[in-house]
Amino acid sequence: MTENEKALARRYFEAWNLGDMAILDEILAPDFVHYDPALPGTVRSAETFGRQVVTMFRTAFPDLEFTMEDVIAEADRVAIRWRAKGSQRGEVMGIAPTGITAEVTGIELLRVVGTNIVESWTNWGHAGLVATIERGPHVWGVDQSPGTVDIGRAPYRAKGLVSASCARANHSAQRRRLCLPY
Repeated sequence: MTENEKALARRYFEAWNLGDMAILDEILAPDFVHYDPALPGTVRSAETFGRQVVTMFRTAFPDLEFTMEDVIAEADRVAIRWRAKGSQRGEVMGIAPTGITAEVTGIELLRVVGTNIVESWTNWGHAGLVATIERGPHVWGVDQSPGTVDIGRAPYRAKGLVSASCARANHSAQRRRLCLPY
């Protein structure tokens, strides 16, 4: 049974990579529900997910490409650790196009019934993406990779993007790499 679920997960990410709504129509249940803390609410239909969420990101990042790094399936669930990369060429989340290439990582949990995905839960580096495209790739402290932040930079503390424990942390390069913008 788990091979069917893994195949659906591959098709799901293929739809994201191609921006292919026909694939989503084929694999998502009509009453599909998507949970993502980065979105303003729960998405409660396959059509809304495909036409609004996927289209929003594909329009903003036309070269968006997901890579599935780990896939684990058991019973009716598939967990995927993924990486996505793309250049911002369109507006997203109120941010005008910057041309900046950003990379984020995330975890997706899919629930499958028969030949359809009925639910998905996503957690990903939303705050790091926003910080990168708002301020550019050179805002990250010593470690220039997405997902880390120089805790000495006031704009991050002022916007509440750095946890309080990180703001009080030692300012060594090692500490800066461990503090994530939340």
